[in-house]
Amino acid sequence: MVTIKGRVFDDSKGRDNGLVDAIVYVSDINGKLISENMRTKTDINGNYTIKTDNINAQYLTAKAPSYENYDIDISTKKIPSNNILNFDFKEFGKVIEKDEVTIIGLTPKTKCERSGGIYDSKNKKCKKPPLENWKKGLIGIGILLIVVGGIYVYKNK
Repeated sequence: MVTIKGRVFDDSKGRDNGLVDAIVYVSDINGKLISENMRTKTDINGNYTIKTDNINAQYLTAKAPSYENYDIDISTKKIPSNNILNFDFKEFGKVIEKDEVTIIGLTPKTKCERSGGIYDSKNKKCKKPPLENWKKGLIGIGILLIVVGGIYVYKNK
């Protein structure tokens, strides 16, 4: 029996915080699950342990939980000879080629602020600046004018 263990990190909260409920499983090189009994979820500290009879297991895949405040990121890595593998995803799924990969979970507030909005924590909504709304409104008016103009030209032939 082979025991593989490690930790999945949540870099948005710092290197000391593990990511709870991330799914970790033995996979092929493309991240496809090999068997239902070769997967687990991380504990409250982001730690995981998988025991498998498959001594030929070569790859492990980690998937961040799909909570509404996390981007879903997936990483597949080759299992090292010491059978200890940490996952450390980087923002927006950009995986760094190294032995560790970090899963970053962005809160709705962080996503909102990065897109230029103001997060209303009471209503849990992102408010975009008025300029964004004007741009969308002008595009809509432009399309409407083109359609109306086309109808006018068609009727007056």
